[in-house]
Amino acid sequence: MPARPRASVLACHQRSDNVRPVFTEALSDIADVRFLSDAGANRLQWLTEADVLLSFLPHSEINTEEWGSIRAKLLQVATAGVNHLHFEMIPAATAVAPTIGVQSPAIAEHVLAFALAAAKGLFLHRSELARGEFNFMAETRMLSGATCCVIGLGQVGRATARLFQAIGMKVNAINSSGVTDDRSLSAVGTLQDFNEMVTDAQVVVITLPLTERTRDLVGATQLAAMRRDAILINVGRGRIINQKALYDHLVANPAFIACLDAWWEEPFNEGRFHLNHPFFDLPNLAGTPHNASRVPGMAAAIAQQAAANVRHFLLTGEVRHRVPEEERRWV
Repeated sequence: MPARPRASVLACHQRSDNVRPVFTEALSDIADVRFLSDAGANRLQWLTEADVLLSFLPHSEINTEEWGSIRAKLLQVATAGVNHLHFEMIPAATAVAPTIGVQSPAIAEHVLAFALAAAKGLFLHRSELARGEFNFMAETRMLSGATCCVIGLGQVGRATARLFQAIGMKVNAINSSGVTDDRSLSAVGTLQDFNEMVTDAQVVVITLPLTERTRDLVGATQLAAMRRDAILINVGRGRIINQKALYDHLVANPAFIACLDAWWEEPFNEGRFHLNHPFFDLPNLAGTPHNASRVPGMAAAIAQQAAANVRHFLLTGEVRHRVPEEERRWV
């Protein structure tokens, strides 16, 4: 009986030196592992022959005219989100899967840092000190004993909930079903319950992906349902919050604090960082450049998880975290 041909895995990363040993070690016993940066004149042939594509930024790494030659059964993307992908160019027969989970502890720490910095007034007091103001009697907030509402109960949401519980906070959550087996949560609802769930929360954390249902999820009505001194943290996607509504709410409610790691226009997707309103003129906004998961060793950890997902697919035929058809059509 002739031997079954080995699968071909093609890593498309433009800078492959840091992922090369990871992919080779994880997959070379069951597949032929190639790197697109080595292809030279064989580039189109290698793309056509690949059973699996491993990629960080597929539409930067694969040229527009090359997508018509793709025959891969799986495109494993080395990012947690997929809203930067051009699904209209990806063959319908090619399953698409993000790499989910490994970034969760780092992102959860970032959320906790945002919450503590906001509650303790670190941003405000630094500015006061820089102006020569020494406001010794200024009170800060205690988070222990307070309530946090986590919007999105995926791996980032669950990791975030655990950290807030560790400092003594009560945690409510919203997920798609309104049901969870996590008995440590005080209450669980769905997006239909949004306004009710956030009403008493001192901290509201958004960890959702961007989908048709979550775009502009948080507008003027939802912001008005929150406490006037709430801390709103977004580590999901910028466009989950309506930009104008947030700006207007921050102006009208100076005790309300927004902490953003995800923005509406970012270089990663739109080619630039741009805001439609002067957020940074406001003292009650804090932000970071969508780098919550950027910690030492993370690139290698993501590569290892992506490789493990590909290995699982090659051995079982099962795609972990496959992007559903309806999300492909919308994105």
